[in-house]
Amino acid sequence: PPCAYINGYDGGCIPNGDWIISPAMDFNMYQDETLTFLNATTYSGPPIETLISTDYDGGGDPSTATWENLTPTLSTGGFEWVSSGEVDLSGFNGEAVYVAFRYLAYEGSDNCAPWEIDNVLITGQESVGIHDGTTAAVADIYPNPATDQIFITAENNMDVKVYNILG
Repeated sequence: PPCAYINGYDGGCIPNGDWIISPAMDFNMYQDETLTFLNATTYSGPPIETLISTDYDGGGDPSTATWENLTPTLSTGGFEWVSSGEVDLSGFNGEAVYVAFRYLAYEGSDNCAPWEIDNVLITGQESVGIHDGTTAAVADIYPNPATDQIFITAENNMDVKVYNILG
């Protein structure tokens, strides 16, 4: 099946550093964001790095941005697919958040393990309400869709007004 595949071996290790970077994501509208993905590797070499940035410009040299390391569960070899587990991204906010995978290979026959990445998913709970840019108004509204009644659980003594389609 198709996946992102990277390998620094071509008759020997070819020194390189390659990036796979997500599009910009607006984390201000969500809470409890998590990252999950599948990954596999074989042979020996550095692990693929999983990174997050709130100051990458979206098109320039990624090494000029500030990237923080994330700690997913990674494959230990044999091209065995492993789930990353739920990687907590909830401590990051901004209108332009980027998640990246960085692959590094070094000269020498034992330092360029191939990696495969698949099923990358970033999820979060959408914040509901009007946002003033500094605080998120959060409410759970369920069931959706509703027939006769809905339930609302709101944080911080939030005032909630519910209108039907007629106002």
